Amino acid sequence: MKTTLDLPADLVREMKLRATQMGCKVEEVAAELLKRALAPATPLPPELPTKTT
Repeated sequence: MKTTLDLPADLVREMKLRATQMGCKVEEVAAELLKRALAPATPLPPELPTKTT
């Protein structure tokens, strides 16, 4: 899907730099960063029951 975002210039520069370093498109970097940012937080594991004597 195509969309338009108005992003700060320094953010776009950083994404372009990362895309160049990774050998991919800016769109791919943006999509990956958005996926990470919108992913649900990893829940903490349940506490282990304590032994009672």
